[in-house]
Amino acid sequence: MTGLIIFLISGFLLVWLVARKKPPVKIEVVLPENIDELLEENIAYYRSLHAEKQSLFVDKVKDFLSYVNIKGVNTSINELDKLMVACSAVIPIFGFGNWRYFNLTDVLLYDGAFNSQKFSTSGEDTHTLGMVGTGAMEGMMILSKHALQQGFLNETDKSNTGIHEFVHLL
Repeated sequence: MTGLIIFLISGFLLVWLVARKKPPVKIEVVLPENIDELLEENIAYYRSLHAEKQSLFVDKVKDFLSYVNIKGVNTSINELDKLMVACSAVIPIFGFGNWRYFNLTDVLLYDGAFNSQKFSTSGEDTHTLGMVGTGAMEGMMILSKHALQQGFLNETDKSNTGIHEFVHLL
């Protein structure tokens, strides 16, 4: 009987330790003062929303930026690039309440297309525009900065690399 009690308590503690999640590290986010202008000029989805929904959209963008790091790999990135990544993340989940990407910690932006096996940006087989990491790259997404920008610049094209990659995480 004592063995059963110890077994049950041990099992409960093991399940509790495994199931317990560490709170995500919050990043201090300061949005650009002209965020509404940037979104209005560059994100057609944002323009299509009513004023109260636009405010909610900005809140979700800020929340996303508070728990996902966005870094350029051998390329510089600016506030608009970061906003485009965040908008790519928010658009697919906008109607899902407080849904978050718990399986993502970092987004890496390469200047252009890259090799999905070697992650090089030159040489053969540099055709990949975006991918979600697996294995050693777990929790990461890699995007072509050029493809990300083109996805939002061409509003009549239904191909948006950033949104496409975030849909994979759903």
